[in-house]
Amino acid sequence: MITRRFVIALALAAVAWPAAARAQAGAAPDAHQSLTVGTATAHRGEKATGVIHVPAGSDPALDIPVVVVNGAKPGPVLALVAGLHGTEYASIIALEQLIGRLDPARLSGSVIVVPLVNVPSFEQIVPHVNPYDHKSMNGSYPGKADGTQTDRASYAMTKEVVDQCDYLIDLHGGDIDENLRPYSYLVTTGRADVDRVSREMVLAFGIDHIILADDWPKDPAASRYLHNTALTRGKPSIAVEAGHSGTVEPDDVALLVRGCEQVMRYLHILPGTARSIAHPVWIEKVLTVSGEQPGIFYPLVARGTYVASGMRVGYVTDFVGRTLQEVRAPAAGVVMFIRAVPSVWKGASLLDLGVVKEDSQP
Repeated sequence: MITRRFVIALALAAVAWPAAARAQAGAAPDAHQSLTVGTATAHRGEKATGVIHVPAGSDPALDIPVVVVNGAKPGPVLALVAGLHGTEYASIIALEQLIGRLDPARLSGSVIVVPLVNVPSFEQIVPHVNPYDHKSMNGSYPGKADGTQTDRASYAMTKEVVDQCDYLIDLHGGDIDENLRPYSYLVTTGRADVDRVSREMVLAFGIDHIILADDWPKDPAASRYLHNTALTRGKPSIAVEAGHSGTVEPDDVALLVRGCEQVMRYLHILPGTARSIAHPVWIEKVLTVSGEQPGIFYPLVARGTYVASGMRVGYVTDFVGRTLQEVRAPAAGVVMFIRAVPSVWKGASLLDLGVVKEDSQP
């Protein structure tokens, strides 16, 4: 005789069985039913805004804006960061645009977007450094909790963003004094699994000139750069540059937005197939030419120009027009950036020249 109690027990077992079966099969639970970065918490299928709060120390506190887009379906976590240099405007605007395009209903996984880290640089129009402590916000990682504002911001970014993501893209874009052609960085770590995915990410992003580097810090405690901080923690990451001379050109912004979406397709966060670049130009090293003394710089070539070794690419005069320095290409290669403003001091970067690998074709 089947009792009422037995029927209820069967029903309860039927409800519990799928979860038990999944557990027995080893299916992982959803690790990001909710994802919190700073004050922004997004549950599955939600988009949330907030700040990463950097407490005051020897200098003021800082609130770094952050958006968390938690997809309707589980998947990896990708971090997108811009504005470590607050006057590299194209990259900042690109992430602002991308925030509006990200629909959590279409995502399998989550995206952490930090569109502007160096808020003081942006507000005060100070290139390269944080005006409070004159440090680069892309040179002080992994940071420290008791340092100056840049150190504390780097520490917060490491804990809140790097430690919570699976992949990272660090976006830059031609500061006020940099007439820059678009390029990406592919930094190798010696870990085959990490390096393979980073390579596939940079090819999916789609910028055609890629700088190769294998000599960046390997120590997680002295990682220095943001995306290198992720790499030293075993997380595939790339850095990309598009924008020039502090401008916000639609083509540069579109290149960065499109590249981020292509990487999201490669990672299966967005639906669709990523189209990787087929024939990139690999840059095996970058040579910098610097100012020898204060003066006025006159460029003679444009960004992206291919030049021969010894070619005259610019010159520096004193303040009454007398030539102080002939600027010549130190090797054959491509002009990755040339100084965009006349102001020169001793040690100022005038030119970055990319030396192309022999098996690469422009």
